[in-house]
Amino acid sequence: MSTTSPTATRRVSLTEALRFWLKLGFIRFGGPAGQIAIMHRELVEEKRWISESRFLHAPNYCMLLPGPEAQQLATYIGWLMHRTWGGVVAGVLFVLPSLIILIALSWVYVAFGSVPWVAAVVWHQAGSGRHRVAGGAPHRLQDLEEAHGSPRTLGDCSYEFHSNLRV
Repeated sequence: MSTTSPTATRRVSLTEALRFWLKLGFIRFGGPAGQIAIMHRELVEEKRWISESRFLHAPNYCMLLPGPEAQQLATYIGWLMHRTWGGVVAGVLFVLPSLIILIALSWVYVAFGSVPWVAAVVWHQAGSGRHRVAGGAPHRLQDLEEAHGSPRTLGDCSYEFHSNLRV
C-alpha cells in the first residue's frame, strides 16, 4: 500500500489528463475488469497520478451507483484530479471514442453488408480483451495471497482480484 498523499502523487494539467482519457477511450477493451486494470496500471503504477490507496477506495464509491462501474470510476478519478471539468472530460472521453467506432462500423455494415475485414477486427478485439484480463490473473492471485493471506470466501477472492487486477 502506498504511503503517499491520498489523492495524487503529482499534479497533472487538465490537458495532460484529457490526452490520457482520450487514449483510454480508444484502448478500453476487455470489459470492466480490463478497463479498471488499465486505469490502475496507467494512473497508479506508471504515471503516479493517484495513490494506490485512493484508487483502491474509489471502486467502493462507484459500486454504490447504478450503471457501468468502469465508466463511473473514470469519471470519479477525473473529478478527484480536476473537480467538475475533470469528471466531465473523463466521463465523456471514456465513452465517446467507442461510440464513434460503433457508429462507423454500423455505417460500414449498412452501406456494404457483411465485410470480412470488419468481422476480423471485431473478433481480434474480443480476443485481445480476454487476453488482457486473463494474462494478469496468475501472478495477481499470488500477489494477493502474499499481501492479504488466503481469501476467506469466493466473494473475497473475486473482489480482491478485480479491485487489484493488473494487465
